[in-house]
Order: sequence, then structure tokens, then C-alpha cells
Amino acid sequence: MNRILLAACLCCCAAISLFAKPNIEHIEPPFWWVGMQNSHLQVVIHAKNIAQYRVSVSPQSAERGLALRSTVTTENPNYAFINLSIADNTPAGKYDLVFSNDKERFTYAYELRPRQPDRRRLMGLNPSDVMYLIMPDRFANGDPSNDIVKNTRQTTLNRDTLGWRHGGDLRGVINHLDYLADLGITALWLNPTLENDQPLWSYHGYACTNHYQTDPRLGNNDIYLELSDQCHRRGIKMVQDIIHNHVGDQHWLIRDLPAADWIHQFPKFTKTTYRATTLLDPYRADADKNLMLNGWFDAHMPDLNQDNPLVATYLTQNNIWWIEYAGIDALRLDTYAYSSEAFKQQWIKAILHEYPNMSIFGETWVQGLPTQLYFHGQTKVKQDFQSQLTGLTDFQLYYAIKPPLTNLSAGQKA
Repeated sequence: MNRILLAACLCCCAAISLFAKPNIEHIEPPFWWVGMQNSHLQVVIHAKNIAQYRVSVSPQSAERGLALRSTVTTENPNYAFINLSIADNTPAGKYDLVFSNDKERFTYAYELRPRQPDRRRLMGLNPSDVMYLIMPDRFANGDPSNDIVKNTRQTTLNRDTLGWRHGGDLRGVINHLDYLADLGITALWLNPTLENDQPLWSYHGYACTNHYQTDPRLGNNDIYLELSDQCHRRGIKMVQDIIHNHVGDQHWLIRDLPAADWIHQFPKFTKTTYRATTLLDPYRADADKNLMLNGWFDAHMPDLNQDNPLVATYLTQNNIWWIEYAGIDALRLDTYAYSSEAFKQQWIKAILHEYPNMSIFGETWVQGLPTQLYFHGQTKVKQDFQSQLTGLTDFQLYYAIKPPLTNLSAGQKA
């Protein structure tokens, strides 16, 4: 009798071990807010074989206003995209997402936070602003303890070497805010501060490997929030640099792709042509336009497919998350010309719906005035694309002033 019971217990233990609760590696956004203009929310769950679970909302959570609209899975069983709806009267708090299959059931408490009352009254930019651009790694080292962070892929530190880290961080920026205010600076634009856990040349910030985490060599999310608060106390606006076109090849979403069409793929590495004229030329070949938009910016920067609605929502929500979290006043869009035209128009509508006073300017590093005008907020160059941008980087002015400033002979220099 005892032997039979022991055998039964061992079998039960084996079953429990085999069907143990999966370890959720990522859940993004990590939290959200009640009272947003858009009541819909897409939550990405990344865990081994999570697609094998049915997803629901607990009865208590449903009674409080959280509803499950749908669950989307892809060919990668490690992902579940949960589409939720948040009612207008839903209170802030924890809400249980329920995961179940024929063997087990577990819950995850997802947090909905109260909104800051001033988030929709963001300052935006205007022609009177004086903007200062900082690459945090190259500005000031306020915290030497984060110069080298264990378990990151690049641990080289030397100010004499171009591609290595130099030690600057967000604390260094905070320590010099009074200096910036004394200069008359009214807007602070930082190079991207998100995690760039790449093995080489990651100091610049343009090869993101985690959309919801500040790079640990620069600080953390709390310090970024402190920087924003300290700027606003001094009347300095925060400009966040964002990238829709690409990520770093060590991004966790790339190392375990949700779907083959999450990025643009080719039989072998294929670079963009950088020829923005193919977007507006009525006589262009579609193949040339597609190569401009879908080719990779560089070998270590996979090109995101914003025409995939899961990707589009992921990027849009991430931008909204940071605006709401840190009180961002303006957005600068890196490599603006290279993203899907349909996405760019949908994206800006979503941002301005949530934050009507947001200033958004795109990097349009292009040749020729007509090409730059194509990306203007209300353009007549091509009627089926209207960017709705509030500003552009003026590279035509850059091209005009660079020669007289750089081609003077030694005797002519002041």
C-alpha cells in the first residue's frame, strides 16, 4: 500500500515539474495607466511556450472595467499578444490576467496606474527655444560606479578610443543642469538613452536592445525620471530621441523573433540605398522604393517591419509609455525617412490624439529641397502622404553653411 502511494506521489511530482508555471521573461509595457484617450492596450508576453495557454481576465478584474478583446499568437510559441480594453471608469490598481491550459492555471497581476494630471498639457517646442544636444556617454561622468557594468556585452572603457565607452551618464547631465540653464538652454535633447547592449560601438544609443529600460551604464529609469523632473523645475523641456526604423541585433525581440515578418529579411545582408527620392519620384521602380525602406541601415541594425500591426502597436505604445512616464515635451524621430509611410501617418495621429501639444520633428538627412519638403507636415509634393510633423531637421541649411565654415584657407580663418 505504501509503495503504491509513493509511486503515485512520484508521478504527481513529475507531472507538476513537467507542467510548471512558465517563467515570464518579458511583459511589455510593464504597466499602463487608466484614463488614457485610447482605451485599447496590447500587452506582449514573452515566455517559453506561452502560446499554449488560454488567456482570460479574472471575474474581479472584469467587474472593475478590464476586458479581454483578443489574444494573438504567431509562429513562435514563446509569444502571446494580449489585446485589452480599459473602461473609462476603471480605477488604478492590479488586475489579474489568467493563463490556463488542460494541466494548470496561473495568474499575473498587471498594474494600471493613475495618470499625472498635467501629462496632456506638455509644453512642446516653439521658435523661441534654445536646444542643447547631448550624447550622455560623452558629456559628464556623474557616477563612476556604472562605468563598467557586469554582464553587458561591451565592458571596454577608454576616453582615448572612439568606439569604446567614455563613462558619461545621466547623473552627469543632472549635475550640470544649472550650467545649462545659465547658458539660456530651454530644451534638452539627449541621444537615445535606452539599453544598447551591443558588443561594439553602442555608446551612441541608436541600436536599442530593450525599449523599456535605460542603459545601465547611463543609469536607470528612475534616474531618467529624476532628470526630467529636474529639467522641468528649471523650465527646461525634455526632448526624447526615438527610433522606429531599426533596433540592435542583440535586442531580445531579435534574438527570439516573434514572427519572420517582424523585420525585413533578405537571402543575404542587404543595405538600404539611402535614396529618399525614390519615395516621391512618380517614375521610380517599386523595387527601388522598397529597397530604400526595407534595406537595413547597417549590418547590426535589423530593419523593423512597421507594416506588421503588432510591430506598429508595439512601437507606438512604447513612445506613449515614455511620454506618460517621464513627462516628455517633444520627440525627435531618428531615420524618419526609412519607416513605412502608412505607419508614419497612423503613428502621429495616435501620438497627437493622446498628447495634442506634443512637438515632433523628424530627422530628414536628405539631399535637395523638394525631397525635404516631401516630409513636411502638409506637403504638396505627393498628396497620398502627409506626415503631419510639426518640424524637420533642416539639412539643406546644413549643406549651405558647411562649405564656407570648413573650406576657408588658413589665412582666412579668424
